[in-house]
Amino acid sequence: MRLLRLKIHPPLLRGLALAALAFSTVACKRAAPPAVVAAPAATPDPKILAAARELAAVLDKALTAYNAGDQAALFADFASTATPAPSHRIFTELFEGYYKAEFGKITALRLDTKETVPDPDAGLLVYLAQCERMPLAKVSANFIRENGGPKIMQLRLEKVEAAK
Repeated sequence: MRLLRLKIHPPLLRGLALAALAFSTVACKRAAPPAVVAAPAATPDPKILAAARELAAVLDKALTAYNAGDQAALFADFASTATPAPSHRIFTELFEGYYKAEFGKITALRLDTKETVPDPDAGLLVYLAQCERMPLAKVSANFIRENGGPKIMQLRLEKVEAAK
């Protein structure tokens, strides 16, 4: 079997491409726009809501202890495999020496629903916070389920750059 080879000059090829583009543009302009249908409001899963409340209660206790400078209460709900592992050194160097020196006490929190993942087994809570020394910071905590309840795997405070 023999294949036919067509030789098309570049100007003709460009003209065909422009004609195809013009046709598709006219066809699209004549077609009715797609109907916009509002998505039905999602009903939150009660298990997810319960998990979010449970995680928030654990983090609230830890942040209250952070503000009070109470090492035992701060680490009470940390997982046995937390990173870094709870210790007096971590409390004095990280929580008191860095976080308290840099941010101060946390004065207000607002849940960041875009970043929060309220999974009952491996959740993440993210708050935007106001602190004594920092007008805007991010507080985030990773959780795992240990001994039937949520435990903090990691707790972080981070600077948030103001939008320009």
